[in-house]
Amino acid sequence: MGNEQSSNPQDDGTISSDTAAATNQINRTNLRRQESTHLAQESTNKNHSPAPPKEPQSEAPPPPAPATHTHTKDVEKTTKQTTKTTTKAFSLHDADSKAGDRRKFYHPAVDTELVGEAVQEQEQAEDKFTLFVKWMKEHGAKFPDQHLVKYTEECRGVHAKKDIPRDRQIAFVPLKLLIHEGHGQNTKVGAKVWNSPNNNIIVPAHTQVIIYMLLQGARTAARGEKCDAFHAPYYKILPENFDCFPIFWNKEEMSWLEGSDLVRQIRDRRRNILADHHEVSRIYPEWSEQFTEEDFLWCRTAVGSRNFGININGVKRTTMVPWADMLNHFRPRETSWTFDNSQQGFTMTSLKQLSSGQQIMDSYGKKCNR
Repeated sequence: MGNEQSSNPQDDGTISSDTAAATNQINRTNLRRQESTHLAQESTNKNHSPAPPKEPQSEAPPPPAPATHTHTKDVEKTTKQTTKTTTKAFSLHDADSKAGDRRKFYHPAVDTELVGEAVQEQEQAEDKFTLFVKWMKEHGAKFPDQHLVKYTEECRGVHAKKDIPRDRQIAFVPLKLLIHEGHGQNTKVGAKVWNSPNNNIIVPAHTQVIIYMLLQGARTAARGEKCDAFHAPYYKILPENFDCFPIFWNKEEMSWLEGSDLVRQIRDRRRNILADHHEVSRIYPEWSEQFTEEDFLWCRTAVGSRNFGININGVKRTTMVPWADMLNHFRPRETSWTFDNSQQGFTMTSLKQLSSGQQIMDSYGKKCNR
């Protein structure tokens, strides 16, 4: 226990993939302008930083958000399945208003609601977060006294339902729910790529995870399409796109960086990722007929920004860990994680007392702005 390591040890990056879910084109543009001062590569933020806040719809302008505050916001939520509207009170904890990396989630203009809660099941029987939490619990995962909170449509985090003492195991995800490169190696495509004597894959472990996830339908599931794979409930909550990542920027957005070395870095990054896609296609030609470059870029970004580097039964693995990758980034770290061989599962432990209502966060390690 006690690891503090990048959740994607072979990746570089800074910006959250869930930050991509800006509520309109203006907000998304502003987000990308800000991001251009940071890494022009891939993020390790596990897809949970919030989108820029929307303008409040109230008649009178709200007062500026104080540096420290505690308040309760009633949130209206209308489901796709029914016209019935539910309003739930959500208390924001004082601890979350004291640091920028925490406070940014709670601007008064950000609509916040609980998701994945049992109380919603009658109204949102098909809600993807409710189904995800149900699937996790049915297969032995445990995350007591916690719940998901949605800040925007694509941005969420994990909060404590009650006080959690220091040195408490706060999450357990059994081995069968994890995805690592061993899964890819057991597929026909992955085995042929892995055993190829002329294999020139740049990041072999990541690529094997990508092979498995794409073959299982992760891309289509994230788009909301039908997927019958075992991990489908997990795939369905992955971001549909990663537009905030520089490798997905269009020509106009890239033009903002002209004159800086970031343009070269972004292009090199995209080219290196696609080199692995082309290498898989060279070894297994049918691959390119089934999956496009954009499919590979999407999955490479999902894996690169969410995976955990852990030792599973003595073997180092690049691992996707459902639920654990929901935690947003904060330093100094408040939790530690590892794979516990005795429990045969991924565990997360609190390193300090976590108060009821506050966001539970993970450290992705020290990151520079490159």
